[in-house]
Amino acid sequence: MTCSKKVTASTIGQAAILCGGLGTRLCALTAAMPKPLLPVGERPFLEILLDELGRMGIKRSVLLAGFSADRIADYVRGFERLAGLADYVTVNVSSPNTPGLRGLQHREELQRLLQSLTDAHARSGKSKPLLLKIAPDLDEQAMDDIADVVLSSGIEGLIVSNTTISRPASLKSPGASEAGGLSGKPLFEPSTAILKQMRMRIGTRVVLVGVGGITNGADAYAKIRAGASLVQLYTALAYQGPSLVARIKRELLQCLTRDDCSQISDAIVADVM
Repeated sequence: MTCSKKVTASTIGQAAILCGGLGTRLCALTAAMPKPLLPVGERPFLEILLDELGRMGIKRSVLLAGFSADRIADYVRGFERLAGLADYVTVNVSSPNTPGLRGLQHREELQRLLQSLTDAHARSGKSKPLLLKIAPDLDEQAMDDIADVVLSSGIEGLIVSNTTISRPASLKSPGASEAGGLSGKPLFEPSTAILKQMRMRIGTRVVLVGVGGITNGADAYAKIRAGASLVQLYTALAYQGPSLVARIKRELLQCLTRDDCSQISDAIVADVM
């Protein structure tokens, strides 16, 4: 499928929002602690850091995860302590490096978690988008359940996806068999497949953020065509540095021009619908 409009100068702004806004300008922090984190004087260091990022105009995300025996209480505590310092809140239920965390993706547990967080959100009176971060290692039933729970919960979006526990045969590193989450290029195909499947289930009712294995503009464009409203960069940004964001923006414009699109929104779900 191609688009029907020509590229204009406004496309540059669209691309900047997509990659610049969630590339080098992203701060993701884990927030599920019973005590202040590294206090400096009377204020936790984490609060000072987030305040400074906000002053600089940098997008701030608080990444919530649960570690104690009462994981849902951890998420709620993290939201209550730190949501006011962030631009949006990521609910991480998919890290393979935290034992048992992915169990929160099961329907009943996810319903309890999101209900608790949306209740905390309502009590806070703060307008902070909630985005659920899911795994790439999901079967059809799990994707159906997550889609149903997300749509009924009223949260604003999904981040697809976290790192994978799979190990493709193409891996050559001596550490390929180590436990934990695999990121980078091997994650691109499975995460993009899950992204497309979730967009098909959810439609256009929530924002989907495409994550996993993005190393160039063509990768970012593939995520967009698979249903991503936004994209995030992690591994490639660490290896290639901040100049990667500008290169992805230029390459995205080339993809849009090739397909006769005037803006990124014209290409969203092009490979889904």
